[in-house]
This record gives sequence, structure tokens and C-alpha cells, in this order.
Amino acid sequence: MSAPLDIIAALVRARSGYDVSTSRVLARDLAVVALGARTSFMNDYAPRVTPALLATLSSESARVLAVDARQVRAMTMHGTTFVVNIRVLAKEASNRQKIFVDVSGRAPAAVTGTAAADAWGRVRAALLEVLRSREGVIDVSDIIDVQANVIGPPTVSGLLLDFPCVYAFPTASMSSAAVAISSCGLTVHSIECRRENGGDNESELAYGWSIPTSMVMDDDARVKFEATVAAWRDGVTGCLRSLGFRTSHQVAYTAAGSNRIVF
Repeated sequence: MSAPLDIIAALVRARSGYDVSTSRVLARDLAVVALGARTSFMNDYAPRVTPALLATLSSESARVLAVDARQVRAMTMHGTTFVVNIRVLAKEASNRQKIFVDVSGRAPAAVTGTAAADAWGRVRAALLEVLRSREGVIDVSDIIDVQANVIGPPTVSGLLLDFPCVYAFPTASMSSAAVAISSCGLTVHSIECRRENGGDNESELAYGWSIPTSMVMDDDARVKFEATVAAWRDGVTGCLRSLGFRTSHQVAYTAAGSNRIVF
């Protein structure tokens, strides 16, 4: 009997025409979101998979995994397609404490005040309303743009992707924020995985995010952040292992000026 991930990969390949490698990556991402280990994933690597096709593949993947297909939806934001687990998005605020980083000053610092978190709360509530009430693929760009003076699409993307550290800046500051982050030394957390069984056992990057290495936190904030990182790591790696992957959590450090960030 074929494993669920292999069935999903075969569906992806048959419907999209992609090669085995890309089909397996898309199948992995669909499965991890459908199973609730991530709120969302962003399809920025398989352009031939249209939003409508991704919606179809999301429903089919959910059925293969015996989860409620109504909870796994496709949506677009300024031309990029996301697959979202509505159930996980609904409980996101209560079970994940993220750090918002301000890069507008001379040095990266934790965001002061609640403006970014409050804006995300409004975006999240509006997303849940439309995802629950409308059928088909939904363009949520207008919802995001309402909060553009506080958080722009890159911030919302980071939140949807469950990054423990999210860079918070308005849409109008995207270019300057990219320059600021590019000039920082970064601590990069990533999850690598490889199939337990199969001909291709090379490790591949599954998910990753960064935080400025120079970020200063007090003891209480650091304890909470480390717990958030551990929850992110354990949730994703546990799901990947259930799907037949070996996993590892990698931490790397990049020098200031060696990263080129583009939004």
C-alpha cells in the first residue's frame, strides 16, 4: 500500500506535470498544513500550479489524510497563493507567542506597543470570516491593505508561515526594511528533512526564518522566545516524522551585509 505522502505526490505530478522532486515538495507542504502542523504555506516555487489547481490539490490532500477538506483553503495575496488551515489559524493567537522586530531604528529591536499585534489580530479575524463564508479561491489583498500603515504583506506572510520572529513594518517601508535586514547579521533557524525510505535521501531545506543576531532580550523575553522556537520546531518535525521523514533543526549565523533581502 502506498504511503499517503506518495499518493499526494502522485496526484500533484499528474495534475501539474511537474517532475518528481517538485511534486514531492508540494505534497509535503500540502500534507503538513492539512495535518495542522503549520498554519499555512506559500507557493512561491511551483508557478505552474494555479490558485484553482492548488485549491483542488488541497482538498484532495485533505481527503487522502482523512482530515476535513473544508478546513484547508487556498487564497491569494498580491499575486502569491497560500494554502491555509482555517482551524489552525483560528487558534493561532492563543498558542504561539511571536516576536515582532522593528528594523527602522539604528539597531533591530523588539517592537514596542501593541500596534503590530493588534493589526494582525484584525487581519486574522477578517481572514477567518471570509475563508469561512466564501467558496473558491479568495483574493485577500484588500484585507491586508487595510492595515498597510502598520504591517505590510511581508509581515503578514511571516505570521501566516508561523515564523517565531516576524519583521514588522508598513507596506510603504518595504524597500527600506529589506535594506535594513540585509545589513544585519542574522541567526537563521531551519528545518531540514529527508525521506526515511526512497532512492533520493539527500537532505532538503523544508522551512526557515531568521532573527537579527544583535537582538537584545531580557531574561523573561528570551525564555518565552526559546519556548516559541521549541514549539515551532517540535510541531513541524513531529509532523514530518509521521510522514516518513528524518529531520534536523539547524542554526546558522550570517555576517552583516552577506544577505540580500528583497520584498
